[in-house]
Amino acid sequence: MKLSEAATGQQHSRRLMAAMTTCWSTVWAELLDALRRRRGRGDCTSDDDEDLGLPHSPCNSPTTADVLLEQGLK
Repeated sequence: MKLSEAATGQQHSRRLMAAMTTCWSTVWAELLDALRRRRGRGDCTSDDDEDLGLPHSPCNSPTTADVLLEQGLK
């Protein structure tokens, strides 16, 4: 009986792994498609553009050198 339970557990694990692989493949395909569309837009970064659901990089914080240069120019 234990052999049968082990075989059933292995089958369940295989099915679960196959389902997870399919899910991740779909997620990656959608991500890559969105990246391709974003790259294909060129320099057009208007706010009116379609939101592809990808996060945008935040603006860089000013560095110490930037702050010192700005203070020196005033």
